[in-house]
Amino acid sequence: MRPLIERYVVDRGSLSRSYPVSMSPTRQARFRQLYSDLLAQIQKLDFDVMSQAGKVDYLLFRNHLEHELRQLDIEAKQMAEIAPLIPSPRA
Repeated sequence: MRPLIERYVVDRGSLSRSYPVSMSPTRQARFRQLYSDLLAQIQKLDFDVMSQAGKVDYLLFRNHLEHELRQLDIEAKQMAEIAPLIPSPRA
């Protein structure tokens, strides 16, 4: 679990610096991809052979990734709701 969590921290930091605008659709798509990819990777791990600490890390990390995905869904819904109120840029 440790290598995945460490990779996540590094990748998330890199994405945060690369996409500084929090409500950017590109940023949200890239973070969604990161969370989904890591969630798929940890679900392939054999939970039963993990140590107790590994199982705790697994559950906490999985819950964190699922929470982040739900947050992205909430933000996308909020943006869709306010989009009609934002004036479009003039050409």
